[in-house]
Amino acid sequence: MSLYSQKRGGCSHNIIFTNRTLFRHDAIEVLLQRVTMENKIRVFEALNKLYLDNAANPLLNAAIHKHSEMITEEFKRKSHFYKFIFKNNRFLVATVTASQFYINEEACFSDVKAECLKFGLVSANTISSLLTLMSVSGRIKMKVSKKDKRKMRYFLTEKGANDSISLINTMTSALDILSGKKRSHHISLDNIAQYFSRYSEIYKAGFFIINLVPDAHLFIDKDSGHMVMLNLFNIGNKPKREDCKEGALTRISRECSVSRSHLRNIFIEAEKNNMINYDPKSGEVEILDRFKKMFYTYMSYYFAFVQYGLQSE
Repeated sequence: MSLYSQKRGGCSHNIIFTNRTLFRHDAIEVLLQRVTMENKIRVFEALNKLYLDNAANPLLNAAIHKHSEMITEEFKRKSHFYKFIFKNNRFLVATVTASQFYINEEACFSDVKAECLKFGLVSANTISSLLTLMSVSGRIKMKVSKKDKRKMRYFLTEKGANDSISLINTMTSALDILSGKKRSHHISLDNIAQYFSRYSEIYKAGFFIINLVPDAHLFIDKDSGHMVMLNLFNIGNKPKREDCKEGALTRISRECSVSRSHLRNIFIEAEKNNMINYDPKSGEVEILDRFKKMFYTYMSYYFAFVQYGLQSE
């Protein structure tokens, strides 16, 4: 006989019901974990294929040069903003902010904060600082949510949308070189929502370049890290002009809108990790094979992330 049939007070029934509820809850949790893992595997396999194709593409060098040319021009026009977001954790916040706006009916600051904090790569203060910068600079505007007056919702302005499009298109032009198809990857207001909806799958699955590329953190964990790497790449691929009087330290600090002390610290860490040889007297650097290998891996993934966002479901 069951415990319930022996005791009709209802207590045992409640215990059995509670156990069944817990069992169902556990089963749902297992199912969700399985779905989440399957989704992670799906995203990773797609990213990895794109990465391998890019890494083996003989036009990778040309694609990187094209991106370098375009992002350098874009950076010059908005150096303060890009210097700030070209650091791994802030770039994540900017990406999530744009993604949440395009994929949700109502985008709120609290949603951005919750999404970013779950990855453990950024602090609440950094999130608030970047959102404030985006608001003050006119890239987003905010107002109280009508659905929940405790929340602040935000809107990407025309300036914010155009900045997003311009930044992505510094990479899509490079992707045209990789694919051999002219303007086949262009982003506009017509398809940017679809792009961010797809791109958001990458960070929701927990994939970040800083975790995929060993030693990339030496650069992209610093202000203007992406630009610093591009400048070092260009040094390694172009002979120094005879009429150039500046050392690499002075030249790159100006190009990347960072102080020489900031850049010097990056160089010192890179030298410790056998990426470059740095001469503190002249400010010159020699690019070593380990940096080149890391950078090609980094850019192959960098392009792969954008390619994933451009793919149809």
